[in-house]
Amino acid sequence: MNGSTLQGVLDLAGMLQPIQTTDDIRKIAEMTAKWFVLGRARPALESFVNGLSTLGVLDALTQNPDVFRPAFCHYPEKLTAERTENLFQVFQSPVGSNKAVTESLVLSRWHDYIQDIEEGGDSLTFNGILFFSTASKVLPARKIYPTIQFLHHAEACGEKSRFPKANTCSNILYLPVVHTTYEAFVADMTFGIQNGRGFGIA
Repeated sequence: MNGSTLQGVLDLAGMLQPIQTTDDIRKIAEMTAKWFVLGRARPALESFVNGLSTLGVLDALTQNPDVFRPAFCHYPEKLTAERTENLFQVFQSPVGSNKAVTESLVLSRWHDYIQDIEEGGDSLTFNGILFFSTASKVLPARKIYPTIQFLHHAEACGEKSRFPKANTCSNILYLPVVHTTYEAFVADMTFGIQNGRGFGIA
C-alpha cells in the first residue's frame, strides 16, 4: 500500500491525526483495522437488519435460529447417482437419426457408469465429474444447469475423441461416442476426467 492510499484509508477511518507516542501508533492501527473490517460493512448490515425487522422476520430468526439456518447458510449437497444424473440436461439429436441411436447407447453406458461410481466400482467420484464439467467441487448455493452433449465430430487428427471433454465456462460435458464396449467407455471416461480437471476447456 503506497503512502497516498494509506493516507486515504486513515482519513476515511477518521484516524488521520498526529502521532505523539508509540502507543498512539498501535491504537491507530487497531482502530483503522477495526473500521476497515467492520465499519465499512456496517451500513449494509444495518440495512439488512432493518429489512428483516420490517415484517418481524428478525424476531422469528433470533428466536428460532435452527429453523432458519437452511435458508441463510449453504450446506453442500451430497451428490448421489440419481442427483448427478438429474443435474445434467441432455441435448440429443433428432429422434430416428443415426446420431440419436448412438447417443442412446452412450447414455445407457453413462447411466451404468454413474451407478458403478455410486457402488464404489470406480475410483472416480461424483464431485470429480462435477469439477471436470463445471470447475465447481461442490454444488454451489446458486443453481447451475450443466448439460451433456456428444463428440460426433472428428478432431484435428481426423479421428473422434475417445475421452470426455468439458467446457467449464458453459458447464458442458461432452461424452465420446466411439466406444464399442462398456469397459473401454469406463476406462477412457475415468482417465479423461481424472487427468483433465481445470478451468476453461478440458
